[in-house]
Amino acid sequence: FDEAFATPRPAATPAPSVRRITPMVKKSFETMGLPTTSTSAEIAKHYKLLIKRLHPDANGGDRSTEDQFRAVVEAHDVLKSCGFC
Repeated sequence: FDEAFATPRPAATPAPSVRRITPMVKKSFETMGLPTTSTSAEIAKHYKLLIKRLHPDANGGDRSTEDQFRAVVEAHDVLKSCGFC
């Protein structure tokens, strides 16, 4: 029996679940008016609220919020593709 092989290996510890906040992700959170610590449920809820508020159809056809609407959609797409929601 060789002692070199008797030494147990340390158990692999799983990596902590850490969100990687890139500048693009941070900007997306800012665009949506959310903190970077928001949960996926909070992101989804706030996204739905913003879409209802900014959509031109919800504003009687007023297109003044259209740029904001697009920015929110793009921000949500970024967060979604990065696994935040």
